[in-house]
Amino acid sequence: MQPQWKLISEWEDFRVFEDKTGRYAPEGEFKQGQATYRFILEPCTFENGVLSDNPYHKDHPAWFAKDLHILASFAGVSRSELIAMFTSEDTNVRARAYLLVGEYYGFGNLDQYPEVA
Repeated sequence: MQPQWKLISEWEDFRVFEDKTGRYAPEGEFKQGQATYRFILEPCTFENGVLSDNPYHKDHPAWFAKDLHILASFAGVSRSELIAMFTSEDTNVRARAYLLVGEYYGFGNLDQYPEVA
């Protein structure tokens, strides 16, 4: 079954989608110039001091986890607040965390093959 995307939020150039069938993870979409970046808003876990985006290997940190203190400082939030954002059940809260990752590291790190108009 193919996803049936429903727009749930929109902030300037960033949009958040959920699949109405419930089979696919929510996705974020960011438009920057001619490029449209689309990426999964993966729910993270935080166990034993490790922020992971891999539900099968929770001891493997997410690629952006090593610099959480820098990302938190960039966002103007505490490290624990940022961790709470990544682990939130609320898609919009989690989307804001991934938006920060894209803004800091570049959206090409979230989608290496953006759609180009």
